[in-house]
Amino acid sequence: MTNPYDDIVALATPPGHAALAIIRISGVNAIKIVSRQFSKPDKLLRSTSHNILHGMFLNGNGAEVDEVLCSVFRQPHSYTGEDVVEISCHGNPQIANRILGILLKQARLAKPGEFTLRAYLNGRIDLSRAEAVGDLINARTALSSQAALDQMQGKLFHWLSPLMELISTLRMRFELAIDFSDQDLPPLDERAVDAEFELIIRQMQQALTEGSSGKFIREGIRICLTGAVNVGKSSLFNAFLQADRAIVTPHPGTTRDYLEETVSLRGYPAVIYDTAGIRDTEDDIESIGISHSRRIIDNADIILQVFDPDTMTALAKELEARAMERGGLTADQRTILVLNKCDLLGFSTPPDLDAWRNYIKTKGFISPIKDMADHAAAELPVIPTSSVLDQGINHLIEAILKHLSIPSDPKYSPLITNTRHISFIEHALAAVKNARLTHQDGLGYELVALDLMNAANYLGEIVGVVSTQDMLDRIFTNFCIGK
Repeated sequence: MTNPYDDIVALATPPGHAALAIIRISGVNAIKIVSRQFSKPDKLLRSTSHNILHGMFLNGNGAEVDEVLCSVFRQPHSYTGEDVVEISCHGNPQIANRILGILLKQARLAKPGEFTLRAYLNGRIDLSRAEAVGDLINARTALSSQAALDQMQGKLFHWLSPLMELISTLRMRFELAIDFSDQDLPPLDERAVDAEFELIIRQMQQALTEGSSGKFIREGIRICLTGAVNVGKSSLFNAFLQADRAIVTPHPGTTRDYLEETVSLRGYPAVIYDTAGIRDTEDDIESIGISHSRRIIDNADIILQVFDPDTMTALAKELEARAMERGGLTADQRTILVLNKCDLLGFSTPPDLDAWRNYIKTKGFISPIKDMADHAAAELPVIPTSSVLDQGINHLIEAILKHLSIPSDPKYSPLITNTRHISFIEHALAAVKNARLTHQDGLGYELVALDLMNAANYLGEIVGVVSTQDMLDRIFTNFCIGK
């Protein structure tokens, strides 16, 4: 473990050529260290907080390295809560590295996320806001940026604080009843106690309902295009990207390994996978690609099962077989059926679901196809598309968001986006429910109070009231150096 009292320094801007580069130094001696290399040392030492000084950065021999601006932030009103100086120099990597090298003789190189870790350790921000800093840096869409900014400004903290207070107040009721059980005190107001339990449980359940979709803003939606060879998966892949990323030919087996690209779906980051067509093959390379496809399918949030008029019958039989195996049509609920090439069925535009179902019935396809229309569609959405007509992709995007219960409102900013936070709220909710059940069963106030204490501790893990060094290391090492 590194010494939290060391002076630390790092490049705060990305490496490479740019107009400017910024070197950040934090610690008890930060201002003194920079003053030794600054052409106006006395001014820097006397500078007030949030002040900018212009001058020359000097090497150990007093030779000029570059013309710089030094921004001074005195503790406790800095990002880290310590004295901080940010040196803005010209964005030539050679210059920035020379300045960094000189400062490294008097301070050590910061570890990834160490500046933000110090902000947390010094009480400048809670742990949820510290994590949001990393989320904001890594956000891939405007929606995820806004969600991270809201978290960084304390949205989750301001929700958690009164909730933790409610739990503490309820716990105090039971502990007082324990401590003064030998005195003539009125019994617990059971109606008030039950109302408090109900309020706490309802708030956490609402947050978890939001979090189930909110996590996609932070982590992205994993969408896998799968199906038989030559059903148009690559054409759909290109339609999502609005670019010719995948090779499209009339020959089956063009995609021998998976392709992967990140796109924005109504503001949600999404990773689209175009997988190799699933079929029996003796080609070793294609077999490896199919193996990769199966792994991606297992880990996907949404599976787009693509078929076309030529493969409808085979897919219908497969669905019917699944129904027989499971005693009912309970297919993978991550799946959306995509009827591609619907122009080959004579449609001038992709039909909506009702038109598709009616078409299936009126054309008198074999029984499995009818079953697919009449029953599978109730559990597996069927979205018609056509790459030739260049239509259907918007309906498909809407179906994906609806299938995952994700709001398509561009201003949507959920309370919870972090899987770690979701896990702790789930544990806290379970502890509160257990406390309520323990009280209803009359198993003793001590056990009720213990469950409520555990619930508060789980929530405290989110903001860092309760935290372990191992957890802090995992969180902050995902940051970039200089932040």
